[in-house]
Amino acid sequence: MTIATLTKNGTKFTAEYVNEFHQPTEKVWDSITNNEHFKKWMAHLEIVDMRKDGKMLFHYNDGSDKFEEMKITDFEDQSVIEFEWGEV
Repeated sequence: MTIATLTKNGTKFTAEYVNEFHQPTEKVWDSITNNEHFKKWMAHLEIVDMRKDGKMLFHYNDGSDKFEEMKITDFEDQSVIEFEWGEV
């Protein structure tokens, strides 16, 4: 089960997910950063520029071409990918 820790910072919230996988780091990292694998568990998201201050897209997948841009706020290869997820 995945449980998030929610933290409020002013008017914004942070949801932090920490998971332990019993697989090689490279395999887990590839599954969440390679768009072909990533879309299997999160079909709406696309990584466009994988780096700190890079961007991801949230596609509405409703028949329109609408999407929201999301900024990658922290990135450490093989370790951390942190991104914004719109307004609350």
